[in-house]
Amino acid sequence: MRKVAILVVVIMMAITNAAFAGMESGDKEIQVQGAVSNETNSENDNSDSSTTVQLTFNYFFSSNISIGGTYWGYSTVSDDGAGNESTYTSNYLLLRGDFYLGSATSKAVPYIGLHGGQNSFNMESGDFEWSGSSSAVGFHGGLKIFATENASWNLEFNSTTTTRETESGLDEIEYNTTQFLVGFSYYF
Repeated sequence: MRKVAILVVVIMMAITNAAFAGMESGDKEIQVQGAVSNETNSENDNSDSSTTVQLTFNYFFSSNISIGGTYWGYSTVSDDGAGNESTYTSNYLLLRGDFYLGSATSKAVPYIGLHGGQNSFNMESGDFEWSGSSSAVGFHGGLKIFATENASWNLEFNSTTTTRETESGLDEIEYNTTQFLVGFSYYF
């Protein structure tokens, strides 16, 4: 999947020689991205992989600063190898701030940012069910490659940490999620 996404980006760059960034003060961005995630936790050495969908709306206060909101959700089904299956669903609502490092006339614009918000989750495994919510904080950075003045392909690295309380008497579990996202943005 990642090889296909990289190939599409390379082809778009090759056929859009006149492309340039269209980010100006007052512009808005709608972004759709997908990711393959790897999540580990501090309780044990287990890790899960899942597919993620992320939807973002950004407002540009200037050509190099935007603030927005993101919905990010995924579901994972895990098997421990002994026939025990568990299902985990997680939804995030995050605020994000981005700082763009390139000029408004560049074909490729790098950016960095911070995000934070709320995570709700539900886990089912046999007779065990655990659900709740927690805060989520993290950082991200990436590259927007403009195909036209109003559209870009996006590559983004994202790292998010959530700390969840467990049953009484047990330690909290810290979840660290890292993602490489590939997506598309439309600016208006």
